[in-house]
Amino acid sequence: MNSLALTSMGGLLLLLLAIPLVVLYILRVRRRKVSVGSTWLWAAAQRDLMAKSPFKRLLLQVPLLLQLALLAALAVALAKPARLAEGVFGEHVAIVIDVSASMSTQEGEAETRLSSAKAAAVELVKGLPPGAQLMIVEASHEPRIASPLDRDRARIDGAIRNVEQQDVVGNLSGAIALAVDRLKEFEDGRVVVFTDGYLAEPPELAKTKTPIEFVLVGKPQNNAAIVRLDARVYTDGESKKELSEVFVLLANYGTESREAFVTVRLDGEESPRDSRRLVLPPGERTPVVLVFEASSAEAGRALVVDVSPHDAMPVDDVAYTKVPYGEDLEVWYLPKTPTDENVWALRAFSADPKVRLKKGVLGANDQSIPAEALVVVDGACPAADFPGGDLLVINPGPGACLGLNAKPAVKEPIITSWETGDARMRFVSLDRLHISEATPLEGGAHITELARADDNVIIRDASTPGRTATVVGFNVGESDWPLKASWVLFCRNIAEQARLHRTASTNTTLVAGAPLRVSVPAGTVSVAATSPTGATLDVSLRSGLAVIPRSSKVGIYRLSYSGRTTGAIAIPLNLTSETESNLSALANLPSSGQVSTRRSEDAPKHFLEFGWLLAALGLALLLFEVWYHTRDPQSAGLKGTHPIGKVRVR
Repeated sequence: MNSLALTSMGGLLLLLLAIPLVVLYILRVRRRKVSVGSTWLWAAAQRDLMAKSPFKRLLLQVPLLLQLALLAALAVALAKPARLAEGVFGEHVAIVIDVSASMSTQEGEAETRLSSAKAAAVELVKGLPPGAQLMIVEASHEPRIASPLDRDRARIDGAIRNVEQQDVVGNLSGAIALAVDRLKEFEDGRVVVFTDGYLAEPPELAKTKTPIEFVLVGKPQNNAAIVRLDARVYTDGESKKELSEVFVLLANYGTESREAFVTVRLDGEESPRDSRRLVLPPGERTPVVLVFEASSAEAGRALVVDVSPHDAMPVDDVAYTKVPYGEDLEVWYLPKTPTDENVWALRAFSADPKVRLKKGVLGANDQSIPAEALVVVDGACPAADFPGGDLLVINPGPGACLGLNAKPAVKEPIITSWETGDARMRFVSLDRLHISEATPLEGGAHITELARADDNVIIRDASTPGRTATVVGFNVGESDWPLKASWVLFCRNIAEQARLHRTASTNTTLVAGAPLRVSVPAGTVSVAATSPTGATLDVSLRSGLAVIPRSSKVGIYRLSYSGRTTGAIAIPLNLTSETESNLSALANLPSSGQVSTRRSEDAPKHFLEFGWLLAALGLALLLFEVWYHTRDPQSAGLKGTHPIGKVRVR
């Protein structure tokens, strides 16, 4: 129901001027003395002068009534009378707009749920009292204030129209909590949330004291989506070839069966590498495996998995991954000089059938080492920006090495303990190991100690965010470790960890919304990044990690780096969220005395202010009073005469 209200009660203070106005009408007029020839005509006036009270009886006169009416009209006009419809109103309002992936759902030919929410928010702003302060909050992966508290309606409307949809799982709870926190100092604070109701995590609002209203947009839709994606390499039993396998899990959240074609292709190519035709039953999940043969040169390239035809929410019909690396690992063995070659290290890595061993000399073959290769340096310590992937350093000698400090050698150290929980030391035993001499390794407290000899550490971790580095502080050939199986196991563990790190570079678990942290090769001095749309992104380089602070769209992000080596990295980002893709039913929104829910079609009507009508009425009263005082006295008639002139008796 509509009702009338005064939105600025301070305007009524103008009514206090009625007190001095009435006082002016009851005060007696102060007379001045005048000499006259006779006083008999002034007898009544003489009786008034003899009165002791300075006030006279109040008589209702037309000027007084006009002036009181004018004062009342102006006071009520300043109080801003208005018609208010049902809804949330106040002088301080926070508008929270859901910009998650489900808000991209098409509701019409050119309309999405987000566009409907923005239109409803603009209508709400029009319906709020003039002078009300508003703030706009985006409910994205992390809440963001799009516009702080502001009275300027043009800036508020601009902030609403500039809100953009993001391919993320929305954090509605965080956005509401942020809005409530910013309004906690205002007693009339209100929060209005525009959302489609498909929430990843329904907010906890039972204890809030701030009124919150959910405005729902959109209707239930049938939708199918890619909810899981994985890629791996396996060896075919018949052909003995390595094949790439992409596992896709599809979910149909609709009420009807849907026919779909699932394809996988290399990014930049039009023809698919493999495809499947499927019938997706309603309300069920359907797995599909796409298989194709990829060359070693294609490893690490971006792959696009597509489900066609697209439905009302196309963002979850496409997913991205990378061509996985095979099991073969390139290992570069680099001694200090050709004569320092350690046959025991070569034999240990050659024992792995999936290792492609390459030999060289430190400083002579550096530029040939690929970024994903395992590098073994023997007899010296490489620079921190040495190319390649994971690093194993054997017998670096005294001095600084990869953030560690190798002290002078100690004779015949006896190993007393080793870290069995580290993946590099899995199944490795150093019991009764004899070493002729070793250089103790000192480092920060955050560096893992892999093996100790009394008070000295002789095998230590020297990893950085961009690579895993292991330093062995003694010459393996001058010990009996190569005569034990644990030496081969140690080298096998080092190689296996390098494979895992290389595989992690094709990880498909990255989701849009969170900052991206990507390992770059050692020696990188500059990086640049572009979004799936080709826009240039802010990116920073920190300790071997390239950090992109914000990612709001799914697709292939591209990172280029330069320094000691130059190259590019493809970064696939996906949605793969069942909560965002399930458009079949509304979530259970909280309900309490301070929380309400309505549809956007039931939004309050435009705010109608009546102050201008009362101001116009006051102007009319003022003009009438001017006319009343300046009209022709003859029109009122004469009641008597006076020797001095005409006298009008009221």
